[in-house]
Amino acid sequence: MKIIGITGTPGTGKKTIALELSKKLKYEYINLNEYAFKNKLINKIENDYIINDLELFAKKIKKTIKNGNFIISGHLLPDIISKEDIDMIIILRCSPVILLNRYKKRQYNDQKIKDNIISEAIGIIQYESRKKYGKNKVFEINVTDKNIKNIIKELTLIINKKQKIIQKIDWLDIMISKKILREYLK
Repeated sequence: MKIIGITGTPGTGKKTIALELSKKLKYEYINLNEYAFKNKLINKIENDYIINDLELFAKKIKKTIKNGNFIISGHLLPDIISKEDIDMIIILRCSPVILLNRYKKRQYNDQKIKDNIISEAIGIIQYESRKKYGKNKVFEINVTDKNIKNIIKELTLIINKKQKIIQKIDWLDIMISKKILREYLK
C-alpha cells in the first residue's frame, strides 16, 4: 500500500497533475473536495464551502484508503490525512504572479485572491506539511512554466527514489520586484 498526497495553494494544478500521475502509476485517485461533496461533509455558506467536521472527514478517508495505492489531492490534505496514513507529500508551488492571473480568470473575490497569494508567497502549505509530516516525507516542486508531461516525469523520479529533489522555493524576491507584495500585505 502506498499513499501519495499532492497539495498546494489553489490554482497550482493539483487535480490535473494528480489525475495524470494516478494514471501513470496505476493508482486510485481521490480529490478531497469531490470526496467531501460525495460524502456530504461540506456546506455551502454564501459563496464559499465549509467542511462540516474535519475529524469525521479524516475517519472516512482513512477507511477509504486503508487497502490500496492512492494519489490524494487537495489543499486541505494536511488538515485531513494523518502522518501515519501517508507515505509522501508533494507540494506544488507556482509563482504568485501566475496565480494572480489564474485567480482573476476564476473570478475569485479580492479577499480570496489576497489570502491565496499571501499563502503561496510565504509557503503556508509547505510550512504546515513539514510541521505535520516531517521533512523526509515532504517534497516541493516548482510547477511554474512547466508542462504536465515534464512535471509527471519529475514526480515519477522522486516517487521511485531515483531523483532526490530538495527545493526550497521562495517567492518573496519576485513579489518585491513585481511590486505586488505590499499590495497584498495591506
